[in-house]
Amino acid sequence: MFPFYALDTVRCKNRCKRFERAAPEHPLTPVKLALLSHLAECSFLTVPQLAGLAGSTPKALRGHMRHLFDMGLVERVGVPRVALAVIDAHSRHTLLFGSAPIIYHLSRAGARTLVEAGMADPEEVKDVPSYGTHNSLFLAHETQVRDMRVWLEVAARAHGLPGIQSWVDGARTTIGRVRPDAWFTFPLKGATLMGLLEIDRGTERRPATWIEKFAQYREVLHIETL
Repeated sequence: MFPFYALDTVRCKNRCKRFERAAPEHPLTPVKLALLSHLAECSFLTVPQLAGLAGSTPKALRGHMRHLFDMGLVERVGVPRVALAVIDAHSRHTLLFGSAPIIYHLSRAGARTLVEAGMADPEEVKDVPSYGTHNSLFLAHETQVRDMRVWLEVAARAHGLPGIQSWVDGARTTIGRVRPDAWFTFPLKGATLMGLLEIDRGTERRPATWIEKFAQYREVLHIETL
């Protein structure tokens, strides 16, 4: 038993160090400022999502995010791996091992840095929310909402389009009786797409709920019932 206990102790210490700041060794660069700006726009993001928005790789981004964390400009949020897994994977034994992607959000110092650099409105970054294991279900859902935003930006880049024109999520999304998880406008060649986003992780199982939601969307979009 002792070797396994010792191994688990080492793993625990290594994971704890991921959330302990070290002395910063690198300066703040335009690349890192751009990453802070993405966090200001999206509230929180994982490294793969940041890599998609920045047009980089997760490997390259991990170093930048570690530097920003050591500088005190971002906060790291750790949640259980099972919390971010797809719903049909919750019974897999592989969820016992490894870690969920670290979630990053701006610290107060990071928000001040963006304001001083003229890259953020003070009103938009004045409230720095608190994330953690206590709201892991919320994070799991909202992480998938951000997956869609990243996918749109990557698709725009691949097709030479300018990217999302507008994006609204959170409490401001209400349109009439409908409150989608997000809505956006996206430029196409010769047209503009408006999308209303609904993310369901398999937790809503009542057909009546979806029937009512579709009725609300028909009302908002003025679609006649077939």
